[in-house]
Amino acid sequence: MLFDPKPKRSLSDFFDMEEQLERLKGLLGDPLVRLVVVKGLRRSGKTSLVLVSINSLGMPHVYIDCRSLEPISYSVFEKALISGFEKLYRSLGIRGRLGALLRRIREVGVAGVRVSFEERRSLIVEMLGSLPRDSGVALVLDEAQVLSPLRGVAELLAYIYDNVDQVKLVITGSEVGVLESFLKLSDPRSPLYGRPYGEVLTGKLGRAEALEFLRLGFREAGFKIRGSELAEAVDRLNGIIGWLTYYGWYTVRLGSHGEGLAETLRVGSRLVVDELRRFLVTRGVAWPRYVALLRSLAGAPRTWSEAKRALEGALGMGLANNQFTRYLKELERYGFVEKHGKYYKIVDPILEYALLSGEGGLGYA
Repeated sequence: MLFDPKPKRSLSDFFDMEEQLERLKGLLGDPLVRLVVVKGLRRSGKTSLVLVSINSLGMPHVYIDCRSLEPISYSVFEKALISGFEKLYRSLGIRGRLGALLRRIREVGVAGVRVSFEERRSLIVEMLGSLPRDSGVALVLDEAQVLSPLRGVAELLAYIYDNVDQVKLVITGSEVGVLESFLKLSDPRSPLYGRPYGEVLTGKLGRAEALEFLRLGFREAGFKIRGSELAEAVDRLNGIIGWLTYYGWYTVRLGSHGEGLAETLRVGSRLVVDELRRFLVTRGVAWPRYVALLRSLAGAPRTWSEAKRALEGALGMGLANNQFTRYLKELERYGFVEKHGKYYKIVDPILEYALLSGEGGLGYA
């Protein structure tokens, strides 16, 4: 169903992106490709693209939504990884010495037994290496830039890349954040420096594609809607397929375009503000500066100098150029802001709506 808000897993429920789908399936099926990066805006279909591709290939996999890891820490990530592979082993019917190994891993990684970081990592590596040689498992880390602050994740992924041929790494995230902030593939200091990788890019739907998506979804649901209403939804939601899906879902269930769009903005605001809070909570005393900077960009794109002046005006104080640039780049890395030419703007129309309206709990400036 096109308007099902959950990530798609079946090709029959998948809209468009045939080119990206075929490219990703090719990369997943290529034994020489060890790492695949799927980049794009939030809610541009990255998760659905990955899951549909994996399922169409019949590829066993472990999927971790990094946004759900709370509180964000290496031990929480470690527990999610262990739990995911334990479920995979059960589904594959793998037995034997893995039972004893998994008990040891649960003791040190889940039950809280104090052992060294290196020992915990070696146990996880042993667990991954115990997969059958021909198993071809995908480890999917969705919105992986969330893991950027954690020591040890990149080192573990580098070890898997180099030594565990049974596991293919699939990393999704914002276009800037996943490469620059997390993987750092071009940084000589990064554990993953220089590793070759395959890349797939998702984006917004064009206006014609967005209208066609909505027409097909409403036709599938047996719901009649006017062309002017579809046009308003596309204009408000800016071709982001995740929000168009929410709009279709709520419109069908509430029975009207107006109520469906209003509910999409209300529910969507709560989601984006929650995502923003998870980013802000790691920024300490700079939290209000990030919010003020985002508010200065809401409603109209600004150049670097315009945005800096607006933030300084909101704060009532001057900022060093490098300090302001750091704030702006962090918002860009995490997918909240994007640059078009010389202008910076809010990526997500619902985040912009939440910032301007106070919907979702941020409140007014």
